[in-house]
Amino acid sequence: MLVKIVAPRWMCMISYERALEIIATLPRSSQLGSVQLEHALGRILATDLAARIPSPPFCNSAMDGYVCRWDELVSTPLKVSGLLKAQANPSVSWTSPRESGTCFRITTGSPVPPWADTVVPHEGVKVRSDGRIELNGQLKPGDNIRRAGEDLTEGEQIIASGTLLDPERIMLAAAFGHETLLTFEPPKIIVATSGDEIVSPGSQLPFGAMFNSNRYFLQASLQKLGLSCASEPIHLRDELSVAVKRMKEELGNSSGSTMTITTGAVSAGDTDFIPELVRTLGFKILFHKVAVRPGKPVMLAIRDQHVWLGLPGNPLATCTGWYYFGRPVLTAISGLAPTKKQIVQCSTDLTKPESLRCFYRGILNADGLKISPKQGSAHFSASIDNNAYVELPAGYSTIQAGTKLLALTP
Repeated sequence: MLVKIVAPRWMCMISYERALEIIATLPRSSQLGSVQLEHALGRILATDLAARIPSPPFCNSAMDGYVCRWDELVSTPLKVSGLLKAQANPSVSWTSPRESGTCFRITTGSPVPPWADTVVPHEGVKVRSDGRIELNGQLKPGDNIRRAGEDLTEGEQIIASGTLLDPERIMLAAAFGHETLLTFEPPKIIVATSGDEIVSPGSQLPFGAMFNSNRYFLQASLQKLGLSCASEPIHLRDELSVAVKRMKEELGNSSGSTMTITTGAVSAGDTDFIPELVRTLGFKILFHKVAVRPGKPVMLAIRDQHVWLGLPGNPLATCTGWYYFGRPVLTAISGLAPTKKQIVQCSTDLTKPESLRCFYRGILNADGLKISPKQGSAHFSASIDNNAYVELPAGYSTIQAGTKLLALTP
């Protein structure tokens, strides 16, 4: 159950729904290309892919054994007339006339002759001294035959447009006879963290400093999608003029890049230079500040075909910003399929700011969703045991146990 509260509109922010509407208008890459299967890993499919053949393409044996007619098997010992093997253009024609009371040995995957209706495994028969076989076990007519098209029919969709091509999807394409695939060019993404207080992991940590975790989160998130950075991720110090020069170089060197993701320096503090940086570089800010928590200062800008997503620097805000803003941006500009969400049931009562949509960490299991007690954007403890993000809608201050919510599992 949700308790509704009417709150004054936050004039300086837009809603999350409006942010998604703006993201959906971003220009999609028009660069398409046909690639051979061996070069398709990590590409994004640009069209639905259909089965060119049924699966299986013909009736075949599900195991090694004997192929026969059921009515003959249960009435008389069968003479074994030969072997049918799984091969193209079998040497023993499976359409040849057959003498009544005979069967064939058959290997797994071999076509089943049109006269046969059952395959008996080796352990299901008794071989007599004269070489004939008779049933010796539990069996039903029709057993151990894979019927043509029982898995997939010809023309049925096997891979949807927008799917990131991983090894299993490439296997599917090959299994149904596709040699080349029409794909979107993968986006080239610049990653830049910021802050004078940020140092690299493994170095000495001065008082007041923090290790750079956002860089590695974003790199790993891209790699998980089969994507990569356009160049080695960079770090921007809190000086606008230096950052302008550095980003001009980066944008110039990363020819064809389609997206920049920055973390930090995006709010309204004295050292939050990212909004001014993007304006100096000729970008138009589409939105800056969204009524969400964590991650209110999130910013989206564009210059020609290049999109700039500015995420807050606190680690949990970067994480939620990636899943709830970064992934939708990638879907818009590259055709990548959207993140799948599921409906879950909240197991505890919750309170939240009524004017904000909140993205909370929690543990999702068979008993439902349990929200972590620590949700601060700088709280690493929220990432230790939790395995899901859940959306708590704006306009409500109380969410009671049993309420159904949308969740995603990274």
